Amino acid sequence: MKAGKVVGVVLIVAVLVAVIVAVSLLNNINAIIKAAVESEGPKVTGTEVLLNVVDINLGLESAGGELKQFSIANPAGFTQPQVFSAETIRVAVDPTSLVGDVIVMKDITIEGIHFYAEQKGLTTNLQVLQKNLDAFMGPSTAAPAQSDEPVSETDVRLMVQNLKFADSGLHLTTEKYGSFDLKLPSFELSNLGDKKVGLSPAQLGNAIMQPLVKRAKKQAERAL
Repeated sequence: MKAGKVVGVVLIVAVLVAVIVAVSLLNNINAIIKAAVESEGPKVTGTEVLLNVVDINLGLESAGGELKQFSIANPAGFTQPQVFSAETIRVAVDPTSLVGDVIVMKDITIEGIHFYAEQKGLTTNLQVLQKNLDAFMGPSTAAPAQSDEPVSETDVRLMVQNLKFADSGLHLTTEKYGSFDLKLPSFELSNLGDKKVGLSPAQLGNAIMQPLVKRAKKQAERAL
């Protein structure tokens, strides 16, 4: 076989392998996202993170879907099984960014948010969760929500243009006053990460949870 034909055959095989890998990834995208959330989440929260349902579709004209029944386990020493849960997370992705260095999520809406705050002595589980988030960020927690660290070619990098928290509540259990429910106001954030460098999945998870936990913690402290 001549060299030109050999090269041609090799190129055809390489293209076929690339297509098979791409189709396999797309067919398994929901399982990949679930595994990534449940493996990266504990690095941020310091406790178990679960995601029960993933329904994401990636296409050339539209991309997005829903994540359902997301939860964060309570830190050790507290009673409730969970410190946080969210019923539905709706995601809209810019499909043109799927072939770029940073995947851009145009909109994320988190609905049915619920915190389970508990007081034990002079501390609460929200304070412990906040410390875990701060520990993940390292000494400079006031740094902007982007990373200057070297980025590996295999790293997934993400950006969120608009983020909305809706339908939020907090169930507070105190040692002195018993239990009661509080309503948390809806709020929005914008431009978490950027299109040039973006954030790792763990960094993005922290950027989403930090302001939400701070608001819940402040609400709980006002009630104590």
